Amino acid sequence: NITETIEQAKAISVVDSLLSKLRKRDDYIHDHSSILSYISCILCDHMGWSTRSSREKLCFAALFHDITLEDPSLAMCTTIDEAIAQCNPVERTAFENHPKDAAALIEELNDRFPGLDRIILEHHENPEGTGFPRQLNHRIISPLAALFIVAHDFVHKIYNAEFDEAKYPAIIEEMKKRYVEGHYLKVMEQLPKILTK
Repeated sequence: NITETIEQAKAISVVDSLLSKLRKRDDYIHDHSSILSYISCILCDHMGWSTRSSREKLCFAALFHDITLEDPSLAMCTTIDEAIAQCNPVERTAFENHPKDAAALIEELNDRFPGLDRIILEHHENPEGTGFPRQLNHRIISPLAALFIVAHDFVHKIYNAEFDEAKYPAIIEEMKKRYVEGHYLKVMEQLPKILTK
């Protein structure tokens, strides 16, 4: 249960502080993070990885992956090229560094949730190895990070489609062309199944 996970984690001061910051937002970052938490946990269940630890990591990664971005329009960028087109140099640097900055913010949670920082750090990587900050390809991405990346992309696309369910099949088909290798492929095989319940 996502709500239960969040309530229990409030005892950790950094979590309570970051949740407070997120709750004050009424924008894309808040909406995207909340929906991503839900979608990534459902995908996790469909993958058969539904341990409490996996769900907690995905939940917190979803809530905190964009927490250092002040401008919600930056969170809507998915590549450095998009950020260059939309932003001034200071904003672009903030966008480029936000995976590292967010991972550093939750560093004290790593003992309790090992690998959480890695999921956050890798959320803009991609199968081709052209993402950022480390240009990791499908061979290097961890299974949970691959799940999170696919869920992140899906949530971004359905948000841009204004949650028009008639567009979901086309979104899935487009994504199937990209996520064709490694852990990405396994996650992509499960994504359509979460829409049928």
